[in-house]
Amino acid sequence: MGDTRVSGAERAATAAFANAVIGRIVGEIEKKYKIWRGLPRQSEELIRCLNTLALGMDDELVKCGGTPRTAVARAYGQEMRALTHDIEDCLERFLHRVTSKDGSSRFHVMAHNLNSVPRCFRFAAEIRALKRRLQSAGNRVFNPPGNSQVSSTPIVPRLAAGAFTDCPVGIEKATKDLCALLEQPNRVILIAVVGFGGSGKTTIARAVYNSVSSDTFSCRVWVSVGFLEKSDHVGILTDIHEQLQPGQPFSLPALKECLRLQKKRYLIVIDGIKDKHMQDWDIIRSIFKGSGGVLLTTTSHSVANNCTTYSTKEMGLSHSERPFGYVYTMKALSIEDSQKVSLPWRCSPELLQGSGSLLAKCDGHPLALSCVANHLSCQDEPTGKFCMELCRDLGSYLAWDGTDEPNFSRLRGVLFDSFTSLPDHFIRTCFLYLGIFPVDHVLKRNVIIRRWCAEGYTRSDPEVSEKTVADRYFKILVERNVIQPATPNSGPLVKMCRIHGIVHAFILHKSVSEKFITMFDAESHGAVRHLVVCHGNTTDSGTTSKLDLTRARSLTVFGNGGAAISDFSKYKLIRVLDLEACNDLHDDHLKDICKLWNLRYLSLGPGISAIPKEIAKLKLLETLDISKTTANVLPWVVIGLRSLVHLIGRFTLHVPVGNDREKLNKYLARSKLETLSGFTADGSHGLLQLMPDMKTLNKVKIWISYDGDGLDLNNQIARVIPGYLEQPILEGNTRSLSLDFQAVPEGSLYALRELYNSCLHSGKSIHLSLLKLRGSFSVLPEFVPVLKGLSQLCLSPSSVTQGLI
Repeated sequence: MGDTRVSGAERAATAAFANAVIGRIVGEIEKKYKIWRGLPRQSEELIRCLNTLALGMDDELVKCGGTPRTAVARAYGQEMRALTHDIEDCLERFLHRVTSKDGSSRFHVMAHNLNSVPRCFRFAAEIRALKRRLQSAGNRVFNPPGNSQVSSTPIVPRLAAGAFTDCPVGIEKATKDLCALLEQPNRVILIAVVGFGGSGKTTIARAVYNSVSSDTFSCRVWVSVGFLEKSDHVGILTDIHEQLQPGQPFSLPALKECLRLQKKRYLIVIDGIKDKHMQDWDIIRSIFKGSGGVLLTTTSHSVANNCTTYSTKEMGLSHSERPFGYVYTMKALSIEDSQKVSLPWRCSPELLQGSGSLLAKCDGHPLALSCVANHLSCQDEPTGKFCMELCRDLGSYLAWDGTDEPNFSRLRGVLFDSFTSLPDHFIRTCFLYLGIFPVDHVLKRNVIIRRWCAEGYTRSDPEVSEKTVADRYFKILVERNVIQPATPNSGPLVKMCRIHGIVHAFILHKSVSEKFITMFDAESHGAVRHLVVCHGNTTDSGTTSKLDLTRARSLTVFGNGGAAISDFSKYKLIRVLDLEACNDLHDDHLKDICKLWNLRYLSLGPGISAIPKEIAKLKLLETLDISKTTANVLPWVVIGLRSLVHLIGRFTLHVPVGNDREKLNKYLARSKLETLSGFTADGSHGLLQLMPDMKTLNKVKIWISYDGDGLDLNNQIARVIPGYLEQPILEGNTRSLSLDFQAVPEGSLYALRELYNSCLHSGKSIHLSLLKLRGSFSVLPEFVPVLKGLSQLCLSPSSVTQGLI
């Protein structure tokens, strides 16, 4: 009986112990489950905190104005960038490892989730550690110690009016032309001079100011906006009034009446108009009465255009009463003029030869050339060797990194002002990203935008698509002359651009010094974010051992890739592979490239002859560019890439049958493909037959190949093209169609004639923004007038006839 009581007590004690243990285990499981379920929320919170901290660093950078940041402030900036990269890497690894494969069964999804539990706990620990680092960095940024404060009083980098009036070079013709425009009688002339900082806008404005005839202009007024105590519209108008009527109290009506009653023409120069003045520009513009000339200088094309365009109040005036607007864009100095500015003394052949690369880097920029002249004048006898050394080190003279060479202080201030005046740190990051490309490299707008999106640098606005944000960033950089059109522009968009030599030197040095970009050479070491291999870089195998490539986000190769492309498995988190200019890339490399799960952008070079079906593993790939390869057939699985948006090249694709065709149909239903540029239509079962199922296309290029049955091919095209063109265009998008039918006879436009006839009978609307035709046609195709929304028409006929003209 006693044994029974004992065993009962033992059982009760055992049960109580078991319940306590199980309770603790259940408690731990619930706690860890909460951690696991809370990871997405913690991730979002981490990103929000990071953005707030980035904005705080952004404010500190702007607050610096034209002053050098302290070593502590620079260290904060580098820490911020490193922290940003660590958070991005942590989140991407987490999302990749806990996401199950598409099409997995319920059992496999459950098993995957179970296996992901240990990973979730590890990432939860990483996120907590990152949050602690983020909080610590935030405390230092928003509550910096006294010795890390930077001056809150910005140094205005803009030079005083007339700073370059000592023997100005290369502006004689422009000065004469602008003076002639301003002297037109009986109306107001509005001229905006636009150009990058230091390009000579103030110099040419001062030259015009000094050159106009006093017999023609009764009074002249010069306003330097950057030096006004109050630089808003009130400050500008008050300064004009003070120069016209000294000592008289300011009033807007009195100023208008004063200008209207001038016996002769008046000239007003406003130097340094900016974006912030546009909201009150109509008030400033309202004083321009009677007959006079107004000359403005600005760094923004949009400001120049707004200032010289008719206002709504002026639209009802007669042509002679409306102000005449004109925008003059500053031009770079020629080589001869560049030598006059930078080498004003008699030069030896050795100096002329040695200074060639230095002058090329200055790229005709007057302020840069003036600074070079000052620096060379400090030498007893400047040599070509000294010029080459200066060219090599020029970037270090342009950044606030401890060098602070006084001869380059003005240029340094202008460049720093141009950088900090960009709207936010997101666009500044995109700007620094351009340092990846060589200075003489022509930048394609679409390539830049696609790479920015692939890198994740255009996620600044959750309400707007990344492409829209990237378009806006590119437009801002063009408008502010930070990047310049490489060719005369025939449409509203700049498609090809270049970076000014001196700007490139600035951003390249800044990017490399902050370890944002790493040049692949013998001195490279440590963690890599964006790796660049240029023609002159060393690419031996010893270099890679010094580099940590596991967290590299992009690899860009110009020339031989060498050791940088010897083992792609090292690039654990790579997003962008730009290898179209890589000379030693070949088909064997694709085996490893197809394992790069995080790849978003892939462009391949001429050494690639075939695309393997293993490319289907690149689930996150957004852009595939094979236009520089010799591959002319694509595996059908490419269409199944669920994230693919842009497919570029010249290829055919054979549509599969049976089960594979069923899979392809499922892929097409979820296709995101927008750019299909382009494929060869030869009458076989290929992409032409699949186009009707691709509902998101907005850019298509087709090479039409004649295979003996042109009528059948034309019938196919006639069935497919209307479906593409009848789809409505989403707001903000454009649609383009490019047809190249050089390989087919005169009747090759049959398909589009059928489209014309169809539109006449059905009354359906055709939505097309851009049409390109290349081939044989002797008159303007009759279907063109039916394209009501067409904004660009590009015709490339085999021969130009009178009828076509």
